[in-house]
Amino acid sequence: MKARKIVYIIIMIIVVIGLGAGVVILLKREQNVNSENATGETNILEQINVIYTAHYSSIHSVYSDFGEVTSNEEEYIDTYILEYDNETHPSVKVEAGQEIEKQQTLYEYKNKAYASDSPGIVTEIKDKNNVLEIRVLNFEKQYIEFLVPYKFYSNINYASKVVIQEDGKETDGKIIQLGYVVNNDMVSIKIGFDKYIMPGRKVNVSIDIGNTKEMLILPVQAVFGVDSDRYCYVYDEEAESIERVTVTLGDIYTEISDGNEFQYYEILSGLSDGDKVVELK
Repeated sequence: MKARKIVYIIIMIIVVIGLGAGVVILLKREQNVNSENATGETNILEQINVIYTAHYSSIHSVYSDFGEVTSNEEEYIDTYILEYDNETHPSVKVEAGQEIEKQQTLYEYKNKAYASDSPGIVTEIKDKNNVLEIRVLNFEKQYIEFLVPYKFYSNINYASKVVIQEDGKETDGKIIQLGYVVNNDMVSIKIGFDKYIMPGRKVNVSIDIGNTKEMLILPVQAVFGVDSDRYCYVYDEEAESIERVTVTLGDIYTEISDGNEFQYYEILSGLSDGDKVVELK
């Protein structure tokens, strides 16, 4: 009887020890799972550089592109010609390459001064066979040929704000002629300005086109790929995952705020309002 009791007690001790060991193992397993989940979430967050949110909005937009300063001399060169006799020779008051103001004296002849009709640069002076010829590049006749998408044309008028950028410097421009012919969905307009820019140069032009329609937008930095293969990385906070999603893009829009430029894509498909989109490290 005593022997049976001892065996029973030994068995109970073994069972208790076994249950205790099992509980310890389960607790350790749970700790490991929690640790792995936390590590996985940390690893995902470590991949993220910036989080953006796709959202519906209207943008006060500016259309920017390159335009070319006209190089047709017939359009911007003024020629001043004087035929004189042998008795009196004109006195030239300017030099080739000199920048002049409006109504600045070009030459004097027989006690009379002859002035420029506009500001500009003297490009050439000829004095031969009793004929004086002074050629002036007229700043007021210079213009930039600029193409605007037809869909923005109704947003533009002669009072629209225009900014010209050349070599990192900005100058105000003005629309001097609106085109009335559509070619490949683009309309040509002419931009005037009041400083010297070398003919034939390509310069950046920005035109205020007002508020856009309400649309789903996303900063350009959050969109990757080229041509028709464009995609984003969408972050799911609940699933703690990042998924590559193909998107269809509309136009690109530029917004200027406090002197800073921000560019956005219109998202036509692939994303929904409120989606978290990330830029990875």
